[in-house]
Amino acid sequence: MEQLLRTLVTGPSLRGVFTAVFSVFVLALVVLVVLTIRWAVRRDRAGRAAWLERKKP
Repeated sequence: MEQLLRTLVTGPSLRGVFTAVFSVFVLALVVLVVLTIRWAVRRDRAGRAAWLERKKP
């Protein structure tokens, strides 16, 4: 019974599940970073354009 529990906890199936879940987590984090950067750049461009319009005589 102890061997069965040890196999379930440290077996290759658990490593596969961990790899899959961790990969999804990393992918979600990368997507979130890319979306945040794109949003910030878009806001900066719009703000800069508005600032330049206000600055014109």
